[in-house]
Amino acid sequence: KFSKGTKIITQGDKGNDFYILKSGSCSCTVNKQGGDAGEPGIEVLRVPEGGYFGEIALLTGQPRKANVIALEDCETLVLDRATFKRVMGPLESILERNMDNYKAVMNKMGL
Repeated sequence: KFSKGTKIITQGDKGNDFYILKSGSCSCTVNKQGGDAGEPGIEVLRVPEGGYFGEIALLTGQPRKANVIALEDCETLVLDRATFKRVMGPLESILERNMDNYKAVMNKMGL
């Protein structure tokens, strides 16, 4: 469970968990390159109830690409890396396609 305003994921951190949003909504923001770490970042996505986040770091092994902040009180379901690979493995191609959509949004915004 996360309270409104809580940063669930921090851009640049190592990613070991995948989240499914059971209730509430979240904002995904990206910090500008060279920007002040205290700046809120640019919103690139809103995650509604039933949505998910955190898959990019698990699929690529790279650091987190965005911040995820609770817009209201949220409850999540969390899978660690090993469980994610075991349970979500057959769905990786779908998640990777969605990751390509994320890249397109980032390019469009010049980030």
